[in-house]
Amino acid sequence: MKKNTTVKKKSSAPRKSRAKKKASPTAFERVTEVRTGYARLALMLVLANLFLTGYVISKISTLESDTQAEINSTQEPTTATSSDSTGGDI
Repeated sequence: MKKNTTVKKKSSAPRKSRAKKKASPTAFERVTEVRTGYARLALMLVLANLFLTGYVISKISTLESDTQAEINSTQEPTTATSSDSTGGDI
């Protein structure tokens, strides 16, 4: 028996894998792909916006109520005289 002495030459071309490759993503899939890091950041910003808006609204409402109470307390009460309450002499 003769030994097989043929030598295969290595080619520089890349070999094709027998495993199935994923099809390249379509344009729609690339646009709708969401990276989790960006989604987390967006949720954090929404939460920060919500808390800051609530804080500002609560401060404005307490400021307005304090101002209204101050206005009511600084007004001098007017005393009605007997002629004022009846509308005067006719």
